[in-house]
Parts: sequence; structure tokens; C-alpha cells
Amino acid sequence: MSHHDLAESNPRPPQRRQADQMQAIGRLAGGVAHDFNNLLTIINGYTELLTRRTAADDPLRPMLEKIRRAGLEATAVTRRLATPGNQLDSEAEFAVLDDELPGGTETILLADDDPGVRSLARRVLAQCGYTVLEATRGSEAVEIARGHTGPIHLLVTDVVMPQLSGHETAERVRETHPGLKTLFVSGYPEGARGRTDGPCAFLQKPFSVRTFTRKVREVLDAGA
Repeated sequence: MSHHDLAESNPRPPQRRQADQMQAIGRLAGGVAHDFNNLLTIINGYTELLTRRTAADDPLRPMLEKIRRAGLEATAVTRRLATPGNQLDSEAEFAVLDDELPGGTETILLADDDPGVRSLARRVLAQCGYTVLEATRGSEAVEIARGHTGPIHLLVTDVVMPQLSGHETAERVRETHPGLKTLFVSGYPEGARGRTDGPCAFLQKPFSVRTFTRKVREVLDAGA
């Protein structure tokens, strides 16, 4: 009997075919959610920054609020796409924007291969008083760390990047900066799950400016 005849006589059971199809759909949905999460991080982040700079009685404020609310609702859609049944309480996320963002004077190494997300994060961190070292990928972050003679207090890195992953980047940077604290960010659901040494935390994209700055401060203050 030929291999073709053997394959015809032993087709995959329907349950296996269905499982394979579901896995393929899951991978596709995860990739779509990742791309949208990066885009929503940029849209929601800059909308929040603009809203914070606009007085409560400014005629533009209601329009900005509507954009932000739409962004939060879109965030809920992408999370349901990636994880069916997962809900986002947009009302709870729609926080008052008149509070002051926490800041500091520490040095932060930022690594993200998405230029829009990286630009937003750099702007926010700089506005909050931090010194920001910017890398477009993990290998560049490692080189920057090797050439930086002063302290680096925190690495903020995307998890999935070309060449070196966020976890590999953190391990390599710690070779020259032991005890480095790390904040992983990812547009993939459960994107930061994996082993790494040293103190670290995780933030799922899309995140608000408020959540991002609070998480950065929380990680920096941990164990202080």
C-alpha cells in the first residue's frame, strides 16, 4: 500500500481537524490583537496626553473624551478577540485625567521595535522627569547598556522583538547592570509569560499613560 493510500485510509479524526482549525484561528486572532494593541496604545496614549493638556471647560475636551471612550471600547473588542469571554470595564478604566502623573529622576532603558509605541513611551517618561535611553531592538539595548557608565535603574522592554526577545535582552543587560529592575510590555495576550531572573513586572498593551507611569513608579519603588 502506498503512502497516499495509507493516508486516505487513515484520515485525521474530526476532533483533531477541529482542534487544528481552532489553533490556527487562535494564532491569527492573537496576531491581529497584537497589531491592534500596539495601534491602540498609540491612539489612546496621545489622546490621554492631549486631554490632560486641555482645560475641563475647553470646547475640545468633550471631543477628546469621546475619542478616548471609543479607544477604550476598541480595547475591549481586541481583548475579547484574543481571549473570548474576557471583558474590559471601560467605565472603570475611564479615570479622571486631572490627577498628576507620578515621575522621578531615574534612568530608564526603553526597548521596543514598534516606533509609534516607543515614541509615546519615551515622551511620557521624559515628561515625567526620567532620563530615557532609547533602543529600537533588544540587541541595541544591550549595546547601549554596555556603553553607559552610569546606573540604569529600570529596563522597559517589549517581550517579542527581532533577534533578541525581551527576556533575553533583560538577561544580557543584567550582565553589565546586575540587579536591574524590568518592566515587560506586550501586545500579545499572556505575552510576558516565561522565565527570567531578577525583579520584573508585566504590563499588557494597550495601556493608558496613567497606568504606565504608575507601573513604572511601582517597579522602581519595589524593594527600595
